[in-house]
Amino acid sequence: MRQPATNEWKVSPFFVFFLLYASMVEIGVLNYQKALMQYAGYNAWMSIPITGISIHIVIWMMYQICSSKGEMGIYEINQHYFGKWLGIALNAAIVCYFAFGAFITFRVYLAIIQYMLFPEMSLLSISLIFVILLYYTVSGGFRTIVGICFWGVLFSFAFIIPLNLLGLSYLHLQNLFPLWNHSTADLLHSAKSMVFQYLGIEAILVYYPFIQTPAKSQKWAHWTVLLVTVYYLITILITFMYYSEIQLQKVIWPTLHRVSLLKLPLIQRLEYLVVSVLFIKIVACIALGLWAACRGAKLSLRMKQPISLILILAVFLVLVFFVKDMILIKRMSGFYESTGFYFIYAYVPLLFVLTRIRKIGKA
Repeated sequence: MRQPATNEWKVSPFFVFFLLYASMVEIGVLNYQKALMQYAGYNAWMSIPITGISIHIVIWMMYQICSSKGEMGIYEINQHYFGKWLGIALNAAIVCYFAFGAFITFRVYLAIIQYMLFPEMSLLSISLIFVILLYYTVSGGFRTIVGICFWGVLFSFAFIIPLNLLGLSYLHLQNLFPLWNHSTADLLHSAKSMVFQYLGIEAILVYYPFIQTPAKSQKWAHWTVLLVTVYYLITILITFMYYSEIQLQKVIWPTLHRVSLLKLPLIQRLEYLVVSVLFIKIVACIALGLWAACRGAKLSLRMKQPISLILILAVFLVLVFFVKDMILIKRMSGFYESTGFYFIYAYVPLLFVLTRIRKIGKA
């Protein structure tokens, strides 16, 4: 069952920064503001630090779980704690979870391309190009995915983040007032909705054995969560100060729409640039989820990774033609959000408690 990663497959601890950033800042950054304001209005920005603090705790738990078992990942740990058959069942569910999360990102990004860039283009051609690129990336192995994450994050820093600073003269601070006109329960509901943006951190449980001296990577993981939390906080504040609450309710993709209103001398359609640059990071995020799913299929289901990858990507292509309605896409995203919430706030703490009990029992 256990197949420890050799040194040639491993990456340096600081690459955890790029893996986590690519996982947490992806397609949701374009419209998370609308989801948060449904519960707490323009006080929703206060819920982001709450979610960020809770994610720090979850990250700490994950490292405690994995470090207690040497170089074991989540799939090996499940079978170690729950036995062969229950462990396999849990692992199969986790494989489906990672594959489903990858599909959600895949389908939503296709919807953005179709809505913002090429409304008349057939989804078949875009999907085929996307799937071929994903197959090439994932089949290259974990280090290839890390490389894509690295470049995706760098391009994001170089292009997308500076665009948030444009148009600062159009911001209206009074939009944020009055403060504290929503209850604590509303803020907590908003914080729960924000968890969707952090989904992807659970992949640490899979690639932990592929990190050199993984204990040293924990500080990078926490710095990444802090940076992402600050980024989300700044972005939502800029969005709230740019749009009134009534205006924001009518915008589908607030971050993308705000960028599209900006004009530069050489580039008239900035949203084209944003969607194109975001493509690299989206490929990295999806590829990481696919790799985590294929890794589980190999370890628990005895399925070769190329075969499981082809099967998952084939399912992607089939589902694209059945999942066309945006309402259905939102429902599937909601289901993934709920599943991910219980994964990181129920399943991970359960494993953490079991780890502590085992540790005390051996003392």
